[in-house]
Amino acid sequence: MVEHVEKKIGFFKLELKKDEKEVDPIDVFSYIKSLDIRKEERYLKIKEGQYYSMMFYEEDQDVFIPLKFIMGIGKKKDLPCLEEKGETEPLEIQDKSLFEPTHMILFNGNILGVESNYHGPRASGLKNYILKKAKNYVDYVEIVHITRPDFLETLRKMGEIKLFSLVIHKNHSEIFKDASKSIYHTLNTLSEIGNSDEVGVYLRSKKHIRGINWKKIFDVFKKKDVKHVKKAEIRARNTETNKLESFNLLDQYIVSTQTVVKHDARYKRVDPKSMFVAIKLSFKENQSEIRGITEKKIQKQKTLEKWTG
Repeated sequence: MVEHVEKKIGFFKLELKKDEKEVDPIDVFSYIKSLDIRKEERYLKIKEGQYYSMMFYEEDQDVFIPLKFIMGIGKKKDLPCLEEKGETEPLEIQDKSLFEPTHMILFNGNILGVESNYHGPRASGLKNYILKKAKNYVDYVEIVHITRPDFLETLRKMGEIKLFSLVIHKNHSEIFKDASKSIYHTLNTLSEIGNSDEVGVYLRSKKHIRGINWKKIFDVFKKKDVKHVKKAEIRARNTETNKLESFNLLDQYIVSTQTVVKHDARYKRVDPKSMFVAIKLSFKENQSEIRGITEKKIQKQKTLEKWTG
């Protein structure tokens, strides 16, 4: 029986430059594809026994847009054990690796559609991978969430904050480390003592709320990869209506949920073809909004360059 699973898909803008000039992604990915994966030339060490790797869906074809590829994390060290009726033994995989894939498609206009996989690479991983593997082609790589412009308008309307509710996967509290030491340490402590995969904070006292630098908190949601944040809501007074309203900080991103086919009922990995179809469908459903946002930003940048010379 075929099993299905729901997958979230997010969208990013990829920017590649060399000596301050834009670089064609076809050139960059063509070079990476030319590296021999059988000789581990596409491997990039993360730490001892762990690495990034890239595979292309059409390995036997030239690079073209839309480009379907898989960015994954391989693991050869600190492996789990096998268990049977109370008896445990090492997981013997010889020269093979445990592998966590994240499916991605690069569309026209350098729009990147990315599967959300908690155990797989994040956008920052792809950024570092390109910088290291294609250093002769690029010296600048930026991958940023495509953000709805009305998010900044939402922040502008927020007056006095009455409540803050945050839930995040326990292994990713570090994104708040520079924004708030108190929130970061609270999340870390809960991660150490709790059994749940998710941890959270709930602030409603004036003392705790006033002790937070909210600009730094908002910067996390504007500038960092927050796909592991499950909930981020603020109850605040709307400065225009003077009424208390709820603001969802995760509404700023274009995120689509699609149903995909699992590769095998016993394993969590999904069928690549089904996953790529889901990413393309998500892009098609949101293309008008995505193009509108990115083209408006490009036009704004051109106007700025014109007036600043």
